[in-house]
Amino acid sequence: MIAPEKVYPVPEAFAAQANLTPETYRAMYAASIADPEAFWGEQGKRLDWMVPYTQVKDVSWETGDLHVRWYHDGVLNVSANCLDR
Repeated sequence: MIAPEKVYPVPEAFAAQANLTPETYRAMYAASIADPEAFWGEQGKRLDWMVPYTQVKDVSWETGDLHVRWYHDGVLNVSANCLDR
């Protein structure tokens, strides 16, 4: 049996520092569902690429060639994007 979902309130001081409002989150989520390629293409532009990607996603459900690849041909430096900004 699945336990009931627990919802914990977000303290106002913490919420005031958030990068997204609930409305912005819902709009972004809707955009990601409506057109994932365009949405994630825009999100990919927020990163600094050593070698820019040319394709946002590459998906195959074929037997023997099952894969889901995001920004497959791009090259990132994680340190530059996560620590050095």
